[in-house]
Amino acid sequence: MNVINSNSNGDKSKFSLESLFALFKKLFLLLIAGGVIIAFLFNERGLISWYKYSMERERIESELDSLRAEESALRAEIEKLKFAPEYLEKLAREKYGMAKKGEKVYKVIPEEEEKDKE
Repeated sequence: MNVINSNSNGDKSKFSLESLFALFKKLFLLLIAGGVIIAFLFNERGLISWYKYSMERERIESELDSLRAEESALRAEIEKLKFAPEYLEKLAREKYGMAKKGEKVYKVIPEEEEKDKE
């Protein structure tokens, strides 16, 4: 039995060295994989940055669509002001309280304002 134990002790030390080397190898590979994953996620061109840029792009595109719609409405308003004198007259009467010669303009004061003045 001594011979087997001595051989097994020799094998144990060899086995321990090999298992320790395998453990270091696995740990090294795990660290490399972790570094790659961290770089993939947190790099300036990583997944998280890509998501932020994607959300920013959607917000900007939405804002651009809104501004295009507003521009279209303003262009239509300009066309009405240029080529529709009745629209210009209506706007002048309603918004600025203007009147033609000989017309009288009456200002209607809501009841709430009358109470505040008293």
